[in-house]
Amino acid sequence: MYKIVFYLIFFSASLCAYIDDDMDGVPNSNDKCANTPLTDLVDLSGCTIEKLVAPKHHFDIVLGQSYSKESNSSLNLSSIRLDYYYQAWSFQLATSYYKSKFLTQTDTGQTDTYLNLFYLVKPFKNFYLNIGGGIVLPTYDSADNKIDYTASLYGHYKWDKLSLILGAGYRKIGDSNSENIISYNNTLSYNTGLGYSWNSKLYTSIGYAKVNSIFEGYDDLETLSFYTYYGIDEHWFSNLNYRYGLRTNNGQKTIGVNLGYYW
Repeated sequence: MYKIVFYLIFFSASLCAYIDDDMDGVPNSNDKCANTPLTDLVDLSGCTIEKLVAPKHHFDIVLGQSYSKESNSSLNLSSIRLDYYYQAWSFQLATSYYKSKFLTQTDTGQTDTYLNLFYLVKPFKNFYLNIGGGIVLPTYDSADNKIDYTASLYGHYKWDKLSLILGAGYRKIGDSNSENIISYNNTLSYNTGLGYSWNSKLYTSIGYAKVNSIFEGYDDLETLSFYTYYGIDEHWFSNLNYRYGLRTNNGQKTIGVNLGYYW
């Protein structure tokens, strides 16, 4: 049985005659739009150019397809994710269906199902922190598959069009080992990356991730990734991602594409 997981921090400021009541990075003397929400990105006049969190409810649905290849094996995933947002809170439900092939043997079924809750805060100027936790429901068909628990921190520091990404995650593995074939570990993961906003619609990033193997005695997994996001219009968006395994035990190359609708 295989489970894949991937998911800190820095900054401080303030001085003397610098007064910024709404903490948007623009002093009161130059701020033409007072009391902007903490989760808005603003221009040099202090006016909103991008809302990271809508003031009320909103939703999105994301459909995805990915393909992984490694020597004698391959994996196709068809995924669906539902997101619900309310102010700084967000709730996520995600699962996927797989078709795997090893030599001449094929297998199909549902992966585990993820239920996550996140809270977005802005502790410092231009820095956003997503605090999350969740459960992994054992919808993958295996007698030893049990509920897992997750926790995560995801930081995003924005400087003009550049952004620094830092994150860490922990997963408590609940799986049993009825046949005493292999033992499981709880896992710790972290990731880092750089992003660039080309314009209001196009964003790209490169990143590095490392995660402990859930199997005792196995090497950690390391991955390089490339990600691009494109906003098609006010409702539709898409993203493309590519991952490359850096170690011989996870030499998989994965390419994926997602299409989402926001309302």
